[in-house]
Amino acid sequence: MAEEESKKVIKLVPEYLLKKRKSYQAIKATQAKLALQEKRKISRGKPLKFKRLENFLKDSHRKHRDECRIRRSQQRPAGAPGPRQEQAGLRRSHQRVSCFSLRLTCPSASRIKGVSPKVMKVIQMFRLRKIFSGTFVKVGKTSASMLKVVEPYVAWGFPNLKSVRELILKRGQTKVGRRRVPLTDNTFIEQQMGEG
Repeated sequence: MAEEESKKVIKLVPEYLLKKRKSYQAIKATQAKLALQEKRKISRGKPLKFKRLENFLKDSHRKHRDECRIRRSQQRPAGAPGPRQEQAGLRRSHQRVSCFSLRLTCPSASRIKGVSPKVMKVIQMFRLRKIFSGTFVKVGKTSASMLKVVEPYVAWGFPNLKSVRELILKRGQTKVGRRRVPLTDNTFIEQQMGEG
């Protein structure tokens, strides 16, 4: 029996394979440890976000202030100018066809917290969902009243020809097929948008 055991040949494994196995096992052990930690984090759940009472009060005050401002502007007689109406150019609105509106203030990018739903609806109608996004608005009685509603959050005015050209050259885009292509070349504009 002792002779049979001594006759068994032990297979030798090259050293590089042993090192490879050892490093692979170490990697697997660390991965298993990290997976277990991640599983524990998930099972614990997300930490509760604590909101102070001041945040809720500030939001409700802002909403109430917006609603009061909108109500006052609607109660004001049609001929009486508002506080910023003269400098904003509403008196000259019959001369100009379109104005440019730009969204400025915003605590969060997509939604302004503590703002009345009416203000949010007007911002969405003007397609000013993102901060610093701008659109051309056709001036009329309804659009002027809508601009008054969103006045604290939107800057607007009547652009001159030079600023419109620069804006189109810098940021203008058109859709060709399903791709958005910048408007940089006059020949391209002529081909895509020209008559004939």
